[in-house]
Amino acid sequence: MKIYFFTETRADVMDFANPADEPTNVVASFELAAGQSTFSPRYALEDGQLVDKFPGKTDEEVAVALQQAEAAKAAELAAANAQ
Repeated sequence: MKIYFFTETRADVMDFANPADEPTNVVASFELAAGQSTFSPRYALEDGQLVDKFPGKTDEEVAVALQQAEAAKAAELAAANAQ
């Protein structure tokens, strides 16, 4: 299983049985180790390296944190538009 970064911010985890099928239009790709999370939103590409933005958190905790951040942004936009 690999994580492919198509841009600096967009990544997808995929598995290809045939290496020739792997995408060629990526800026970086990394092999994920056995047991390593395949939840792509938890990862970032920093200085060409794979970085876990949420070390020590479960995928569920990461998903909740991301959802809360989006809700907070939406509330800020709604408040700004109400003025």
